[in-house]
Amino acid sequence: MTIYTIIAILLLFLTPLFVIAIIRLFNLTQYGIKFPDLTLPLYAVEIISISTHFFANSVIFYYLMVMAVLASGIALGLSRKKRILSYRRWLKIFWRSAFLTTTLFYIVTLILSFIL
Repeated sequence: MTIYTIIAILLLFLTPLFVIAIIRLFNLTQYGIKFPDLTLPLYAVEIISISTHFFANSVIFYYLMVMAVLASGIALGLSRKKRILSYRRWLKIFWRSAFLTTTLFYIVTLILSFIL
């Protein structure tokens, strides 16, 4: 196990702790900024850095494809449900579901780094 693998595993747990500390330190909840809003970009950057270090090709293309499918699926679901697409509602649902997808993608990237 290399030191970079250990750092990647630690970032899985330290990133949420760092974001919680930043939110409480600067009292960002009064502006409507919550935990997933800051964690999503950090996990995305970590996915890029892990994939470029461990794999021959970066997995950013696959990540962007998953995000595009997620965005299209949410847009189709909202338009079928209400017949009118509210961009504000779409963005909120997309951002929160993208957080869950990015977290799962990060964990899968970590698992693949152990296997390969």
